Amino acid sequence: MATGLNLLTFVSFVCVCMAVGEGEDLMTELAGEVLSNKQALLSIPWEIYRDTPSFRDVGYVGEFPISDSAATEIHLSSLQTGREIQGFPPNVLIGRALVKDSLKVTQPPANFRYTGKGGEEIKHLNGLTNPAGDLTVWQWQRMRWSAAKEWLEYWADRGAAGAGGARLAIIHSSGDVLYGGGCDENTIVYRYNRIVNASGGSQKIVMAAELSPWPADLGWSYNLTSSSWAEGRRADVLSDFSVPDNWESTYANCTEPSVGPCNSSPKYMYANSGFMMGTIDALIDMIADLGTTYSGWDNRWFNEYYLKNPATVTLDYAGILSMSLHNMNLGSLPLEVNGTNTGKTIQSKLTNGSICFVHGNGNSFAALQGIAGELKA
Repeated sequence: MATGLNLLTFVSFVCVCMAVGEGEDLMTELAGEVLSNKQALLSIPWEIYRDTPSFRDVGYVGEFPISDSAATEIHLSSLQTGREIQGFPPNVLIGRALVKDSLKVTQPPANFRYTGKGGEEIKHLNGLTNPAGDLTVWQWQRMRWSAAKEWLEYWADRGAAGAGGARLAIIHSSGDVLYGGGCDENTIVYRYNRIVNASGGSQKIVMAAELSPWPADLGWSYNLTSSSWAEGRRADVLSDFSVPDNWESTYANCTEPSVGPCNSSPKYMYANSGFMMGTIDALIDMIADLGTTYSGWDNRWFNEYYLKNPATVTLDYAGILSMSLHNMNLGSLPLEVNGTNTGKTIQSKLTNGSICFVHGNGNSFAALQGIAGELKA
């Protein structure tokens, strides 16, 4: 299997320059998706009442047929690289789960992580609630990751350009992520490899980080299992990008306990499943059970997988591939929009370079919409 450095060399030979306007359409597409996201509860995806009166409880609904209007697939984004313009697949696949026909987003509202209200539910005349909102959210989660696994397996089986399972892919959440511009395909691969190399060199997956664990009890898991290696890795990655070890003290705002805890000295150190980049084979291994047997929240799965597999997964502690905004100081974010018209980019105040993706999860969605508005202005 190719190492990160070999992948960088491979991509450098195949795509030697940034196509004109590379990524501009994706920036506009994702900004529009964020601006049009009404943060509505996820709809009930099952065909429950096709033959049953709506007032009658039907027992467990999890195995009912999925409505055609809720069919989910991974939508392949395009940076319009030179390879794509020539009719070839990109070297880095970028996808997100959307409803197949309507292209609606499949994520619950951003504040689901602290309000617990993310999906529609039905209250019956007998007083029962079935399905409950949590079950609705879980079913959409199951459909997202089933679609992701199918998508990744398709590309692994296709083996385009001889890459097979070693081809790189990005999966990010829908409706709450922006593409920041200034990151052509080569830059994305270079940053991925640089994070991997600073983390020790064996990792195949880079996930976004964030300030607060979700679910909150994961903070205890980190204290128990990661102190022997995670602190050193975080320091190494930040040092490699010349980012101060305590950069969070300037930008974190963890004063509202109800939206999620931070450390007493906030650290951007918890895994965030809103963005992940890695080799196809490693991503398939990581998500294998999420669309079938796993019954918890997906972000818990990814955090626990990271803690159990530090040689396979690392985090983007400097936020240069993806910056997560939850519990940041929304009045003074560690990023800003630079440029005019089609030359706009989202710039990091930590590195003075571009940020490839920005995730407005948790309490930061309104701020993300403000950034989207600046990108489209």
